[in-house]
Amino acid sequence: SIAHISADIFKKCRDLLDTNAQVVMFIESKINGKSNIFDFKQLKEGFGDRLKIICITPEVSEEYISFIAENEVDSIIVKPISINNIIQKIAFTIKPSNIFHTEVENIKKLIEQEKYDDANIRIDILLQEKPSSSICMILKGDISKKIKEYKEAEAFYKEAAKGSRLNLKPLQKLANLYAENENTKEYIKYLLLMDKISPLNHSRKINIGEQYSKSGDEALARKYYQEAINIVRNQANDMLASTIMDIGVKLREVNPEQSLEFMRQALETKGTDMTR
Repeated sequence: SIAHISADIFKKCRDLLDTNAQVVMFIESKINGKSNIFDFKQLKEGFGDRLKIICITPEVSEEYISFIAENEVDSIIVKPISINNIIQKIAFTIKPSNIFHTEVENIKKLIEQEKYDDANIRIDILLQEKPSSSICMILKGDISKKIKEYKEAEAFYKEAAKGSRLNLKPLQKLANLYAENENTKEYIKYLLLMDKISPLNHSRKINIGEQYSKSGDEALARKYYQEAINIVRNQANDMLASTIMDIGVKLREVNPEQSLEFMRQALETKGTDMTR
């Protein structure tokens, strides 16, 4: 089943999940210059674990991969990729091969049902297998936060953050915890740390700017607001260049001279931001 635009994606997923237990979605990180990455969180909020998202991207920069990873994607494919590797990615995304992952999903369900004691017992069993597991520490932090033991939650999330330099989940959990407890100093510290790892998230830059505005640091606030605007402007330019190029390609056979004119315009719109 193929969806051509964002509005189609939600409808197609809803229709498919009416008759299927699970749906795997392959989606390009950008289509016609428009980033699809911010749609992933909404899709996950709407359909939960029944929808698996595999994002396909030609980009290989660490900051771009980090940006995709923090938006609830299940797997990332960097093009080009062999058919065998695609099959392996699909298989692992639908049904991860290890018991550990399955148990983590079961524990999440227990937490949703507020069966915290049972969840904690099962997390401790997993920790015997993987003593420094980041996901186990996050789950323990989630339980502590739900029962309003904020100091314990903070300690668990900090332990989880040690596990992986590029794992933004525990850092986001800490930021949310500090925001909830109105600890502005620590909140902004973790927003800045996430921005350093994944600097293409314009929404977070706006949040950082807002915090600096509140503290009266107008120069820094303006800096982050401008960075957010620049990211969105680049995306808008990508869309515009892609649209103009599409017109040029369609006119190639009909009117070659006009076709070249549009293609030239597309290249000018891209400016110095020219990829291969």
